[in-house]
Amino acid sequence: MFQIKRQKKEGKDLIIVTNKIGSIKAEISLDKGGSISNLFIKNKQIITDLAPLDYEKTYASSIMFPFANRIKNGKYTFMGEEFQLHCNEKKNNNALHGLIYNKKFDLIKTLINQEFAEIILSYKVINAHKGFPYSFDLKLSYIIYDNSLKISLNILNIGEVKFPFTVGWHPYFIIDNFDKTELIFDSTQKIECDNRNITTKVLKFKSSNPWVIKNQKIDDAFLIKKNKVVLKTNNYIAKIISSIDNNYLQIYTPKNHKAIAIEPMTGVSDSFNNRIGLRQLYKNEKYKVDWLLDVVA
Repeated sequence: MFQIKRQKKEGKDLIIVTNKIGSIKAEISLDKGGSISNLFIKNKQIITDLAPLDYEKTYASSIMFPFANRIKNGKYTFMGEEFQLHCNEKKNNNALHGLIYNKKFDLIKTLINQEFAEIILSYKVINAHKGFPYSFDLKLSYIIYDNSLKISLNILNIGEVKFPFTVGWHPYFIIDNFDKTELIFDSTQKIECDNRNITTKVLKFKSSNPWVIKNQKIDDAFLIKKNKVVLKTNNYIAKIISSIDNNYLQIYTPKNHKAIAIEPMTGVSDSFNNRIGLRQLYKNEKYKVDWLLDVVA
């Protein structure tokens, strides 16, 4: 049986999910975009928030919407109108990782049974963002099982006009030994970026399986043919499975940290301008994506 508690911790408003024997623990931060800051399965830490680094530098486990990754100079044109987003990546003058990563989500429902615990969060906007003046209603669900985590993002356009969007998830996975860490995914295209991490072209690419990470510094994006990525470490194996096809994958190794970001996305950097992976959501239309994290620990 699972337990769900809400508590304040170091200024954070957290939902903490545990199982009876204490081998499972998930921390969900309501005031940091509903992100899952830490995840333990079978007493092993799988997902980390990279503490003590500041969340607004790491964006650890943030849900990225209405755009994943970056928008160059924060500028884009949609339906013949020009828009300016806030550039929160000051160094490169880009808008980074969407508009909800630091917003306060509301807890609207919990469910507990013998097999899982479910947390449902909500965030609604009505014309609140100057650079993205559209109305939407988000429902974010976390289902925690003994060996897996399922995240469901439901987006409803509650405005009068359509809007552009991509989505993504930005988790960091704990790595004990990079020399014994492998990634497995199928890709035939790699995204080339400039020194500001803005997409410049799509290149042909053949993924090597497995890809041994070792001491590589990685910050690359790929179009993956299948909707599954496998991370093999010396402590656990994690499979990340998306419910949609034609996924993009960002892989990033932060400096001086034993962790790797494996980010499923529906589009690439600067998607509002290059249209790669870009979707549109019409009035009263819904969009849903699930990310399943399956762990063998």
